[in-house]
Amino acid sequence: MPTRVILDTDIGTDVDDCLALALLLGSPEIALAGITCVYGDVALRARMVRRLLALRGRDGVPVLRGATEPLLGLRPVYWEGHEGEGIVGAEDETPPDGDEDAVDFIVRSVRENPEAIHLLAIGPLTNVALAFKRDPRVTRDLAGL
Repeated sequence: MPTRVILDTDIGTDVDDCLALALLLGSPEIALAGITCVYGDVALRARMVRRLLALRGRDGVPVLRGATEPLLGLRPVYWEGHEGEGIVGAEDETPPDGDEDAVDFIVRSVRENPEAIHLLAIGPLTNVALAFKRDPRVTRDLAGL
């Protein structure tokens, strides 16, 4: 049975998170339960994720927007103006997946699937921290972090 993973990412124009997503999408031993976006323009980040999923024919993976700013506010939000260039265009405008945000999605997914969801956080840990704060049982019920 494939390992179920939620990817929490600050995907951007830099190649690192795009490569991580490509690796997950190309791994038959991984089942993406969802992708949550964090930090800065999360709407743009979600559009980028949806575009990359569409290129792989994986439109059914939920993509959710999360926290836009770090909890402590100790570092400025990323520089605007270059994110998404060459990845998304006006044709990639898509509405969010429902009313649920990334934190609610993480909490709900783990509650409904105790010890079955792995959380792979490759961006700022704000969504993760907020999920743990919202429901401390998430820390116990995750299969892995």
